[in-house]
Amino acid sequence: MKLYLAFLLLTISLTCQAQVIKVLATSEQQIGSIDFFHHLLTRALDVSKDRYGEYQFEYRQFKFSQNRSLKMLENGELDVLHTMTNWDREKEYLAVKFPLVKGLMGHRLLVINKKDEAVFNQISEIELANKIACQGLHWPDSDILEANKFTVARILSFEAMYELVAKGRCDYFPRSILEIDSELSRFSALYPELTIAKQIMLIYPAPVYFFVEKSNFALAKRLHDGLIQLENSGEMEQILTKQPLTKSIFPLNKWKNARQIHLINPNLDGSIKSIIPTKH
Repeated sequence: MKLYLAFLLLTISLTCQAQVIKVLATSEQQIGSIDFFHHLLTRALDVSKDRYGEYQFEYRQFKFSQNRSLKMLENGELDVLHTMTNWDREKEYLAVKFPLVKGLMGHRLLVINKKDEAVFNQISEIELANKIACQGLHWPDSDILEANKFTVARILSFEAMYELVAKGRCDYFPRSILEIDSELSRFSALYPELTIAKQIMLIYPAPVYFFVEKSNFALAKRLHDGLIQLENSGEMEQILTKQPLTKSIFPLNKWKNARQIHLINPNLDGSIKSIIPTKH
């Protein structure tokens, strides 16, 4: 009995000392993405336990939107969030500057209507810029396309973007090579007229970082240290090649036949050199 009580007191003590970290719960809309980044977050925290101590998650469940989740980070309802960076976000929040998916979020294929497949296989950059792209209302991607003189319809609802392409009200919906296959599989029953234009790829700088509240330097340092440890041990590469969200993009040379259109990102300095091989 005494041994049991001692164990119980130790368990309670450790639980009380554990760092509580408020995170997004998995949502049906973002299940693949949130699960992947939650796994990265968990591993970064796990490998840093010896230096920073125990932790436990507290989950926040809500209908996902980037703007709302950033507001929740700002007011303390969330402690950490993964999202694509831009200057405004790095001013408002503290970025953990480790690119979580090696810049591949900025490699975009196009969801299109099957009736337009022949057009998109031969389309020029100028012609593409004059087509209507569906993009999120608050997404940095919308700013990027508009800065490159592309025509953009800013849409609040994620699901609506697939519907609008299916109904011909948008011409295409750019999605990263990390997301596009799983998303199209999920929406194909509702919209069988959709397909992927695999002969063309938009590429722009789009690092995805973990962000924390502006003054939370301790959590930012812990995450950065943990991610560096994962990179140095080779585990980061293993995660990318084995996790459901990312494993389908490998080997990267499977994309070499896609014509690459490189765009500037007005919210970041410099350009990007694609890590995807090109056809010679």
